[in-house]
Amino acid sequence: MSRNYVRKTEKIDPERGDALTLNKDDIEGLFTPTYPVKLRHAILDALLGWFVGADVPTLTDPSANMVLQMLINRQRKKVKSYLEICNSRSIKKGKDGATYVGTSRDKTPHVPNINRSKEELDMTKGISNSSVGDGASRANAAPPTPLSEKEAKKFLAMNAPQISTLPEMRANGKPTMRCSQLLSADVDDAVELVGNELFGDDRDESTCTTFDEPIAEMTRRMEAIGKEAVFRKVLVKAMVDSDDDEVDNPAAFVMARCKKGEAAIMALNKR
Repeated sequence: MSRNYVRKTEKIDPERGDALTLNKDDIEGLFTPTYPVKLRHAILDALLGWFVGADVPTLTDPSANMVLQMLINRQRKKVKSYLEICNSRSIKKGKDGATYVGTSRDKTPHVPNINRSKEELDMTKGISNSSVGDGASRANAAPPTPLSEKEAKKFLAMNAPQISTLPEMRANGKPTMRCSQLLSADVDDAVELVGNELFGDDRDESTCTTFDEPIAEMTRRMEAIGKEAVFRKVLVKAMVDSDDDEVDNPAAFVMARCKKGEAAIMALNKR
């Protein structure tokens, strides 16, 4: 994931984006045995043509045209959301003189979390002298914690609440912009948002390798089994809980929590 957001966003088509994203639920109906192959080809051909620069097409078949317009509109919304996330970050200069974008850690008053486990705190204290990125790497390298079904249920009950219910994600009784971004962002962008919150001005290219990429891999594994939404809750709750004086290395704390979250989800998914 590039840190050069300013240059990247300047090159992105504000309507189409630079990456076409298709959700499985949106297109799997096109590949059922009963769906006409001719219409499927027409929809996908028109969608790809629009994506590379053609005007918005209209198909003669009403049902096929409805699917096409839905796919186009969803792509537009994803691009709009992505650009809003990028543009909401503060601009700073990197050591190489390039313009980068990042955020300082939001200092919203934190509600202490009584559910932090001794295991998580011990892990972050054990690597508190490491750089934030190196600490995350060491936390990621630690062997996963085996969980029983009972332990997995308890862990998720405590550490995977609805994101919009967290006090840190609300202001004046309503979800904050940060909350909306974390909920609506695509997988990689959500992980990036969390990374920017954790690293703040210490954000550099190496944190992509040590933090973003391992977390994103976990998220994609969860997405593959239909549990990405649950894992996203674990990730955001971990980000919130890491903003505590007892946590010496927030990145390592989040990594350890996410690893345990993945183990919990997998333990229940094997039933």
